[in-house]
Amino acid sequence: MALDPYSACPGGTGKKIKFCCPDLISELGKIEHMLEAEQLVGCLEYIEGLEQKHPDRACLLSVKALLAGKLDMPEVAEATLSRYSEKYPQNAVALAEKATLVATRDGGRAAVDVLQQAIEAAGVNIPLHLYQAIGVVAEALLSEGQILAARGHLMLQLAIGVKDDQEPLKLVATINHSPAVPLLFKQDPNLLPAPDDAPWKTSLNSILERALHGAWRTAAKQLGELAQKAGDAPLLWKDLATLRGWLADNAGAAEALRRYSATQIPLEDAVEAEALAQLLSEEAYDEIDVLSIPYVIRDFEKLAPRLASSGRAVRIPVDLRQLASEDQPPPKEAFWLLDRATPATGVGIERKDVPRVIGRLFLFGKQTDREARLELVTHRSGELAESQVGLGEIAGDALGPAGPEEVNGQADAVLHLLSSNWRFPQDTPPEHRAELIAQERRAMLLERWPEMPQRTFGGRAARTVAGDPAMQVKLLAAILILEMSTEQSLPDFNFNELRSALKLPTLGSIDPWKTPPADVSLVRLARLDVTKLSDDDLLYAYQRAEHFRHLRALKKLAPEVIARPTLDKKTDKAQAHGLLAQLEPDGNRALLHLENARQAAQTAGASCGPWDVAELSLRLSRGEVEASQALFEHLRSNHMRRHHQSRRHFCHAPFARAGRTGRPRRRGRRAGQDLDPGRRSGDRRQEIDNLDPGHGLTGRTEEGDACWPLSARRTRRGEAKNAAGGREGRARKSCGAKCENRVKSAKGFKSEKI
Repeated sequence: MALDPYSACPGGTGKKIKFCCPDLISELGKIEHMLEAEQLVGCLEYIEGLEQKHPDRACLLSVKALLAGKLDMPEVAEATLSRYSEKYPQNAVALAEKATLVATRDGGRAAVDVLQQAIEAAGVNIPLHLYQAIGVVAEALLSEGQILAARGHLMLQLAIGVKDDQEPLKLVATINHSPAVPLLFKQDPNLLPAPDDAPWKTSLNSILERALHGAWRTAAKQLGELAQKAGDAPLLWKDLATLRGWLADNAGAAEALRRYSATQIPLEDAVEAEALAQLLSEEAYDEIDVLSIPYVIRDFEKLAPRLASSGRAVRIPVDLRQLASEDQPPPKEAFWLLDRATPATGVGIERKDVPRVIGRLFLFGKQTDREARLELVTHRSGELAESQVGLGEIAGDALGPAGPEEVNGQADAVLHLLSSNWRFPQDTPPEHRAELIAQERRAMLLERWPEMPQRTFGGRAARTVAGDPAMQVKLLAAILILEMSTEQSLPDFNFNELRSALKLPTLGSIDPWKTPPADVSLVRLARLDVTKLSDDDLLYAYQRAEHFRHLRALKKLAPEVIARPTLDKKTDKAQAHGLLAQLEPDGNRALLHLENARQAAQTAGASCGPWDVAELSLRLSRGEVEASQALFEHLRSNHMRRHHQSRRHFCHAPFARAGRTGRPRRRGRRAGQDLDPGRRSGDRRQEIDNLDPGHGLTGRTEEGDACWPLSARRTRRGEAKNAAGGREGRARKSCGAKCENRVKSAKGFKSEKI
């Protein structure tokens, strides 16, 4: 297809090709053809030849920079962009390509400022190169755990709108659906307009107009100046916090949120703002070191059997080859170190008698340049001395003195406190295990957490500051974060007990007759009085909770959805039963929910296969071999052939090329892969913390389900676990008519297709 001479110049000059580079129309057509045929190397060589005759032409520099990036030629890309920026300093495409390079090379936060320069230079006419650069920066931010900024950039892409590009919507949905992302990060903060009687109405509306076009840097600067002049105007500080969050200015956003929370606003609004500030603030994050301590092995032949026969050293069920690194082979053995010997039986075991993991032991044989050694991995806490004493008692004279400590990384102090790290005897009944775990976590929340010194409180404990009125909002915010972070591990715990114990205001139910569910913030959704909800409002709240993975709200809303016969034809009740099964810590009740899900699916004429698979997983985790075998045979006979045919049809679906908009892919981790930074170092030995020391790999671990607070407070680049998948990860097909991530058109945007 011939190049349209009246299309926009790919060099970002703002002119049509016919009026910008009429002498290159034929050549640009050939370049476009080579790009479509993916002849990248040949296209680059062709452009370099054209540069001899047409040096420093914007259209050629633009495509050359793009090709160099795709071909992984950073030196060529950087030199080209340097020349491009020098010749065209206010060219939006040149700046967009530079932002892409910086994001790929240095990360998303480093690229935000350059991207803002590009957006400011473009004005309301957004070139495709700039649209793509916004996506690259968003993915880089997401891989760094900068959720607010990544989400803001993705929503900006959706507001601009480019036909056939579904990637921004998929990534937003992935963020929304990840339980590793705090609910406060999933709420889309709107930029609020000025009230009619505000003396600064005209100034704010002018600032917001720039912000709607993506010029957040300029808007934030002007809004900061206006907020300082206006004094205690809550709306201005809230808008400023939103803009700074989108710019990945976490410290600035936290400062604005605290200025907002200090104004005359309702207590709950102030608490939510302070909680978000704590999640964004580096100072609010409490860490403890993860240590590795080497020991010289005096007698390997004695040590190995002593560890194997000890009731306090238990082999870790992990493929040891996975623990190898570039500079050393895998260990020969890996053990959990317990604080006491494992009892002979778990039937009737009491909480005080359950063994607790206090360290990990890795036994390495002799290497060319190193003697045989044992490495103890533990935390710099009370476990350090306890684990060293315990190891000495087991190893005796087979082990030499300890070597120097090495800090492998950091762990979140609150997560460590809330992780029981128990190792149950194999025959402990699942229901009894769940009961003991719930008792332990309850004790942690009501007895140990209030006594834990935290940086948020200036190094003091929650119980110490509870009587200080000046610390009330901070303390309530810390409890809110704790409440959100334990949705999976303690879904039934009433945090009003903790508030009452600390003599703080408690949270009551929300009357939907007085406050419409659409006006209820996401974190308050679980407090709706479900008995007063109309069918439509109940369905809206349930779908919203399901999409954003608000587990406490789901546990309250799903039973009401199931109980109403008027909703039989309006929603998938099998799915509601399945969600309750996932949230149920009691295995027997979870099985009952799955049976109800199966019956609801059959009543609706749908396959019960997904619920059979869920039951198989649960029964395997409970060690029910015969029932698992029967279920597997049922699945193989009745569902596997159907699934295979469905999958074969899926693999030949016509959207294999979907999403190919020319957006350069970031090298390294896939976007969205780093939403749950529970691991703080690259040492793969720490990954065994994700294993259940009580009963192998199960869906309900004794160590504690993923408590994300910890994840969300601070994320380091490339150090997180895969919580939500990448660009190709699962994304919901529909967000619902009233879902929070629904995109509203931003006025004034125009996109140009090259």
